[in-house]
Amino acid sequence: RDGNPFLQHQLMGPDGKGHGRNWTIGRHEEDAGKAQSLYKVELRPDTVGRPSLVTWRRLREAEAESLRQQAQRAKDELRAKDLELRRCKADENVRLRKEYEERKGKYSKKL
Repeated sequence: RDGNPFLQHQLMGPDGKGHGRNWTIGRHEEDAGKAQSLYKVELRPDTVGRPSLVTWRRLREAEAESLRQQAQRAKDELRAKDLELRRCKADENVRLRKEYEERKGKYSKKL
């Protein structure tokens, strides 16, 4: 219950028996958590690859700001790619509509 790296704990789950057993980032006094804080969370495996240990640390403001900037750049890049994809689809639709109209015209002339 209210697990954190500062108290002895046992990593359990995931399963359907975890209700009320939570990791609580920022709640322990040594966490120094506050609103808008960013944390680096790591899930470390044991020697055979099973989850074994969860740790976290609050990022310094410089680290947090760097991550915010990276996230904004990634968001901007995705938005640009999405707009380009939409433009390509619109262009393709125009081309197909034109082709359809041309074929329709040729067909109706034959009749």
